[in-house]
Amino acid sequence: TLQQFGLLVFAPFIYNIVWQLFYSLRKDRVPLVFYWIPWVGSAVSYGQDPYGFFEQCREKYGDLFAFVMLGRVMTVYLGPKGHEFVFNAKLSDVSAEDAYQHLTTPVFGKGVIFDCPNARLMEQKKFAKTALTTDSFRRYVPLIRGEILDYFNKSKVFNMKTKKSGVVDVLQSQ
Repeated sequence: TLQQFGLLVFAPFIYNIVWQLFYSLRKDRVPLVFYWIPWVGSAVSYGQDPYGFFEQCREKYGDLFAFVMLGRVMTVYLGPKGHEFVFNAKLSDVSAEDAYQHLTTPVFGKGVIFDCPNARLMEQKKFAKTALTTDSFRRYVPLIRGEILDYFNKSKVFNMKTKKSGVVDVLQSQ
């Protein structure tokens, strides 16, 4: 009937709002970003503009907050203290490997950074901590720019010597 259908449709939304209310009442939890759609949470707004989403949440909640994305509560700790917390935390307290492995393995490759045993990770973190600073990135920019321009100039797909713009099949460029 219509009442059962209405209950079936609205019950998850009501449960979601009540759950968020009880979650926010606990003093041992960080602030939770409010969301309307159960399970989806903030996935859409985060997916459209992650940096903007983090900046808006930082303005409203501070450097430490949580949001729901596809049924999981994601805790975010921004700023220098957040960086320090993640990179200097005890392994028994947090698992950066689990959090970052899916992001870092495609970038750095297998056996590097978070896709390796903890002893090797500790060695690599010492290197990465100094190599991945803001000043270091400023020094890397000209190198990266040079490599990109060199690749575009030498690539048969992009052919930058004769073209200034156009469309290219990205899969062919690899």
